[in-house]
Amino acid sequence: MLAQAMLKRASGAGPTKGIQGFVIEMPTAGGHNAPPRGFRYDAEKKSHNLSLNERGEPVYGPKDEVDLAKFKKSTKDLPFWLAGYYARPEKLQEVLAIGGQGVQVGTSFAFAKESGLAAGPKEEVLRQVASGDLSVFTDPVASPTGFPFKVLELEDSLSEKAKYDSRPRVCNLGYLRTPYQDDKGKVGYRCASEPVADWVKKGGSVEATEGRKCLCNGLMANAGLPQISPFKVEGEDNKYVEEILITAGDDVNQCRKYMKEGVYEYGAKDVIDYLLGRFKEEYTAEANLYKNAADAEDPAVREELMAKAKDLKEKIDGVDKQLGVK
Repeated sequence: MLAQAMLKRASGAGPTKGIQGFVIEMPTAGGHNAPPRGFRYDAEKKSHNLSLNERGEPVYGPKDEVDLAKFKKSTKDLPFWLAGYYARPEKLQEVLAIGGQGVQVGTSFAFAKESGLAAGPKEEVLRQVASGDLSVFTDPVASPTGFPFKVLELEDSLSEKAKYDSRPRVCNLGYLRTPYQDDKGKVGYRCASEPVADWVKKGGSVEATEGRKCLCNGLMANAGLPQISPFKVEGEDNKYVEEILITAGDDVNQCRKYMKEGVYEYGAKDVIDYLLGRFKEEYTAEANLYKNAADAEDPAVREELMAKAKDLKEKIDGVDKQLGVK
């Protein structure tokens, strides 16, 4: 329904109005998630609590599943990619088999050595992943946007409630502010993660500030660019330096597949090798069935077998090219 609405409302050129393809992102993906169908966050009435599981996360059900065959047909056969727990060779093969273009990988690349995540937090996450599973919490209220947001539960980070509560509230970056109209009809900007008094002064309710987190400062700290707050933590002399708040998909523990024992890093190529390596294994195994194709006595059979052998060789060469094999 959403894809069809986009196609209908887009204003670009051509039969698909400028839309070149779709990324179908499942709720297991990192960062912001689309809320479950029918989910409505209500800060004051708390009616959304009825749609939360025992951990306090939004509950996704059958209405949130995607019928890919129907999707493909209804979107004029435009290419599509799947995201959210798809950093696996078998999932990539599955998507290609149903006519998809491929997969979008976020978390596995986010913790690769080439990513913009700061080296310290990255190594600590991988160290903990190597020794045991980490947990990701789908927080229904953390983001000022109102969308569920994935928070990696990491010790000594702002994912810990006590640690976040001790942080002085401030909105000094303002990337997620939203416009509002004051009593005089003027447009101003506010954020539910800013100081509570400021939010209330701008017409917001106290309830809407509960559980909100400053994603702007947390994500900047993740990238090694922590801001110095204009405020101090109560009882301390120096101004507060913003701390990390890491987001990741539910498959963060997949990262251990790319690391060698005792080495808490890996490269983007290790991820690619893992995703595409299975294809080469299967193509090679199948190609062995046709290694004697040229010896077939029947010309028609020989031609068919050799064509199949050629096709498999081209597929193997294609994977080698993607893997950088000379």
